[in-house]
Amino acid sequence: MSAAAQFPTAPVWRRLGAAAYDAVIYAALLAVSVMVSLVLAVPLELDRGAGWQTLLRALALLVGLGYFGWSWIHGGQTLGLRAWRLRMRRHGGGALGWRLAVTRYAWTLAPLVTGLWLASRLHGPAAAAALAAAGLAPYLPCLSDSRNRSLADLLAGTELTLEPRISAVAAQLPDGGQRQ
Repeated sequence: MSAAAQFPTAPVWRRLGAAAYDAVIYAALLAVSVMVSLVLAVPLELDRGAGWQTLLRALALLVGLGYFGWSWIHGGQTLGLRAWRLRMRRHGGGALGWRLAVTRYAWTLAPLVTGLWLASRLHGPAAAAALAAAGLAPYLPCLSDSRNRSLADLLAGTELTLEPRISAVAAQLPDGGQRQ
């Protein structure tokens, strides 16, 4: 039985809630990573010029891939997805592997990187509008796709499904979820 037959797909508002939750976690992980890299840079006497900026960009990509990719292939849930009862799956069901996780991560980042690039060339409200558009545009396909898939889902062959409540699962057990 496919995931489509087992679980309903995630509504857009739950996706956005999970994305906001995961953004806070990612920011915290990135802050710790930058602090550690700063501490390590002092004894190594690394120059903090253009090479440092490249290192920080690579660190941002790797921390994100580590958090999201590892979470997606080990259970299909980041902390944000778990809090919102969502699970990342292959389209039609099944767990993700690293190749698919990297593909989905790349397609998730592409609009955001484009938005950041555009916002860096604009000022004031136009920059804020560019960032907002970059953050929300990937979710537009959810409004017309029958499985509520985002741009990254469509391009990577994944989907987010809504997990049942624990009480609903327990009610389906032979003893009604009651301990004896």
